[in-house]
Amino acid sequence: MTKPKKKILLFTEFSKQIGRGHYYRSLQIHKKLSKKYQCEIKLNKNSSYINNLLKKNNHDLVIFDFKKYSKNLFKWDNKYIAFDNKIKFHKNLINLNPLTFSNSKNCYCGPNWYPYPEDFHIKNFKKIKKKHFSLLIAQGATDAFNNIKKIVKCLNYLDYKKIRICIIKMPKNLKLNFQNKNNVKIKKLGTVKKISNILKNTDLAITGCGNFSLETSFFGIPGVFVSSEKTEIKRGKILQKKGLGRFYNPNKLKHISIELNKLLNNHNYYKKIMQKKLKLFKKNGINNISKLVDQHINEI
Repeated sequence: MTKPKKKILLFTEFSKQIGRGHYYRSLQIHKKLSKKYQCEIKLNKNSSYINNLLKKNNHDLVIFDFKKYSKNLFKWDNKYIAFDNKIKFHKNLINLNPLTFSNSKNCYCGPNWYPYPEDFHIKNFKKIKKKHFSLLIAQGATDAFNNIKKIVKCLNYLDYKKIRICIIKMPKNLKLNFQNKNNVKIKKLGTVKKISNILKNTDLAITGCGNFSLETSFFGIPGVFVSSEKTEIKRGKILQKKGLGRFYNPNKLKHISIELNKLLNNHNYYKKIMQKKLKLFKKNGINNISKLVDQHINEI
């Protein structure tokens, strides 16, 4: 007789201000865990709905991927995993913080716990030294602070002889008319099924300091970090301190351009940052999460 699959319930959210990072991470986790478990994902549900579901206690594990948490979510006797949370709300709660950098052995922190898409791990070959570069500009899936229209102006100050193409990741419903600048071809990018196809061919990036900064760093892509969000500003300064790229306010166009031009023209500087990123970020986080789930569910 076939043993029934254990049940996992996954709650996540997205909005203009929150972005889609939590949702995209949850999709990767759902895809991975569904190979072994009966995994169900719930999107943008309020606490009343969640508690009415959890009080039935008919799931083996509950996973949350929210921006903010309250103790009210953990009042039922379930086993839990929560992303981007540091408070021990329940004795059976494991907190995962892939965007937090810590050297503590007892902390599930850093890129080891980030659910990179499985196709990221398909072997790729990247040329280190190039005459012409491709630049990617992205501010999350929703551009919550409308930074893209500011950042793109930095193209006026770049060494355009070195830039072949600039790809701008456009949030849904954002209507901005970008024209080619200084012979740099500008390409607008909407919904992407496999972001790895873009990142494998990207040489420089201007990103925020959220999930996408980890994904670009997985491929060792040097660049700058730009954000207006309070938590990301703190994280950007940490990334800068670690020598993984400079952090700037979106209004610092000339500073952003100076740093990008340095990366374009100083190969040793470019290579040093690329190697640091590959060493720190190229991890199989989705497998680590899967193994942790196995341990947590099967724990007596």
